[in-house]
Amino acid sequence: KGNKFDTNFSAFIFSYFYLFYRKMYALGIAVFVATSILSIPAFLLDFSTLQNAYIQMGLLSQKIWEVPHTNTLTIYAFIASILTWAIRVGLMLFFNRIYYRKAILVVKGIKDGLAEANALNDINFSVFARKKGGPSSIGPIIAAVVLLAVSMFLAYIIVSSPYFIMPAVF
Repeated sequence: KGNKFDTNFSAFIFSYFYLFYRKMYALGIAVFVATSILSIPAFLLDFSTLQNAYIQMGLLSQKIWEVPHTNTLTIYAFIASILTWAIRVGLMLFFNRIYYRKAILVVKGIKDGLAEANALNDINFSVFARKKGGPSSIGPIIAAVVLLAVSMFLAYIIVSSPYFIMPAVF
């Protein structure tokens, strides 16, 4: 209760990594998918620029594929960038409130579960609270590995193209 907007700069800076760290997996996946989809126009523009640079450096003999409608894509990339920033600002302003509600539900679930089993005492509650609560260090690591795998796959697409010319090694 109290302040409606309690800022959380970690949620703003680290976005879905922070959500996974705080065991908010559903929201983390939603933000990851949304920001990934929103990054497609910028990726296509970057890929077009990268292709042109590789052609100029002699690493590609021709374009792997033509990026259509670059002017329209630039507008989409700009709009997507604004939406991505809006997601980050939303996380910064509302994360603490969402996390607090989740924590209340988890604590209530633990208490209800222990009460049903007639095992509600401080020791059992403490054991279950430690197991269910607290941050997760594996969540952000898994997210980083997935992000790295996607990046490596996209790099593989470029390198495996028949138009890619392997540079001479000295």
